[in-house]
Amino acid sequence: MRRGCLEISKFGQGLGYPVWSSCNGLILTRDPRYLRFLYVSDPLTKQRAILPPYFHQIKTHEYFRLAFDEASMEYKVVQARHCGLFPSKSQNIEILTVGVDRVWRRIDVEHLSLISREAFISKPLVTGAFIHWIGTTFILTLNVETETIFQFPLPPQSQHGLRKFLPMGSNLSVVCGSSELYRDVWEMNPESGTWTMLLRFDLRPLICKFPDLFPHRLKFLDPLGWLEAGEVLFFNTKDTQKCCVAYNIKTSEMQLFEVYTLIISYHFQPRDVNNLVRLEE
Repeated sequence: MRRGCLEISKFGQGLGYPVWSSCNGLILTRDPRYLRFLYVSDPLTKQRAILPPYFHQIKTHEYFRLAFDEASMEYKVVQARHCGLFPSKSQNIEILTVGVDRVWRRIDVEHLSLISREAFISKPLVTGAFIHWIGTTFILTLNVETETIFQFPLPPQSQHGLRKFLPMGSNLSVVCGSSELYRDVWEMNPESGTWTMLLRFDLRPLICKFPDLFPHRLKFLDPLGWLEAGEVLFFNTKDTQKCCVAYNIKTSEMQLFEVYTLIISYHFQPRDVNNLVRLEE
């Protein structure tokens, strides 16, 4: 977003494999030559750091996440393995500091109950120095600076019905249905786990302006990410995955744009180049 208008830029970064995570403009992806290796790179400068191999048996890298520790000015990569519906007592989260660690280190989760550890089945969300796993009524939050995991309750309004958790700046947000035509936006302080309701917005301007794009059944209306924290959301529907709308939920201004690929297979991540920290060779 620039001066209230949406600008779309395209660039070729030469990646033939999925990007699993993004942080401050850096991306976490798989090495094209050695599939067991991951690397962190800046797609604009092409600078990259190859991570030590992860030797455990996994079929996918989709549970790896990149986060930034502001206190040490270092990047860390975290892996939470998909453990099925009943994780064992020996379940651990593994972490390494990019450019420092030569082996993966374990973060103990013995203080969490087996029911709590079921949240690790969800794909993690990153907000700055925090990584979150969403449960039904609670959230597990990892502080990558202290390398400790905390369990916080979710707001009761988000524990049932329609809800979508989205990174919003350095905090986590949830967009949940308060009624058929309205959505509430809640924001979580990752330090304390406290949730605050930011606003309630109306879906009717969106439906009225694009009646052919969005179906009458609003449960198919899917928020995908924030373009401006707390102000501009972009939406698509499960039926029209290539068409998206940037919707200013405060002013009701909106703009339609297309993504020239099936977006159901992609993770949308904010890119903040102002906070970019250079990778060391």
